[in-house]
Amino acid sequence: MQRSREEVGRIIARSVATGELADDDRAHIVELVAGQTGVASAEVAARVADAGQWIVAIRDEALEAADGARRIGVTATFLVAALLLAWLPHCCW
Repeated sequence: MQRSREEVGRIIARSVATGELADDDRAHIVELVAGQTGVASAEVAARVADAGQWIVAIRDEALEAADGARRIGVTATFLVAALLLAWLPHCCW
């Protein structure tokens, strides 16, 4: 059971990195979970589909956050450079 959890964890981690849950990975997760829990495959498949949508949403949020951080970094760099240029005449004259 621990091996299956680790395997599912690796599949989900890879899916978050790629932004999608591949069909063969989805089928494998459904097979593992249905086999170990006794829950009907259709119900497990529905839950895995929900998880696939969740994975895409998490990736999109992470990309938006990274873009926001990049914009803040560029803005902060520009402001620091502008302040240094404004301060330069005061320190050298």
